[in-house]
Amino acid sequence: MGLLFGTRVFYLLIAAPVSYFFWHRKGGSFNENDNFFDKGVKTLDVFDSTQFKGVIEQNGYQWETNHAFMPLYPYVMAKLKAMTSIEVFAINFIYQFILQFLNAGIIYKLGQKVLLKEDLAFKSAVLYLFNHALVYNLALQTEVTYTFLTLLGLLLAYRKVQPHQTVKSVQCNSLIPANFIWGLNVLTRAQGLLMLGFSGQVMLKKIASNSDRFCKTFKYIFYTVWIVIIYALSYAMVTYWKPYIMHCETKLDRTDAVPQWCFEEMPNVFSYIQRVYWDNRIFGFLHRSPDHILGISFTSSSQRMYSTT
Repeated sequence: MGLLFGTRVFYLLIAAPVSYFFWHRKGGSFNENDNFFDKGVKTLDVFDSTQFKGVIEQNGYQWETNHAFMPLYPYVMAKLKAMTSIEVFAINFIYQFILQFLNAGIIYKLGQKVLLKEDLAFKSAVLYLFNHALVYNLALQTEVTYTFLTLLGLLLAYRKVQPHQTVKSVQCNSLIPANFIWGLNVLTRAQGLLMLGFSGQVMLKKIASNSDRFCKTFKYIFYTVWIVIIYALSYAMVTYWKPYIMHCETKLDRTDAVPQWCFEEMPNVFSYIQRVYWDNRIFGFLHRSPDHILGISFTSSSQRMYSTT
């Protein structure tokens, strides 16, 4: 607990004076009367933090660009802000601090189960508390919440796991509750869908190892279908259904100001915003100019040179 608190205070003590003297990119948001500590805190109001702050303070998703940011985290923060009447960055600091402490504890417990070395499990937890991505643990960002739900699901899935047969010994009565949590995690970050790959790997191994037993095979296939449905419902609700109801259905017959993505065969606002506003897409580097490809080639060549020296 002391290490967790100390690292966060240490960051603010560094960020505050540095931002006071050298930070100019967000200078427009500073006031003349701000002291160096105020500026240090305001440096956290950048990138995704600005977007989340807007969603929290405007109490909802008013613009289509808001839908690039999943709703669970701003919903929780808005509720905490309403209950406590504490400024959003302050309540976020308390919230993130508690979750980080819980994350470290879960990492320690998982390390004991999987690594079978208590000292290595403890070092893993300490490394999480003091890491290079510290700024994301202080700003209005979803990383800590996403990590918490991922680790909590793993803790449930590995509840009765055998260390030397980790994947094979995961039981369905532990995996299904874990997937409800991971399905909820999709509402925090789209990367929550990655845990579907983990669950799919476990279920496929179970189906393959019991292919000669019809009832067992049918049970595992049934569970697999429901796992996919959990993720599909979470993702589709916040990227297809709800945005379409808000921004498309109410405008199609009444105005010319209909967003372009509404006319797509599968109107996914999340993919549209990532692609159009930030040029993010799956294998996006293949669609960019040749200088990006040359940069990737140069980087990979440099890595190979250094690995052979």
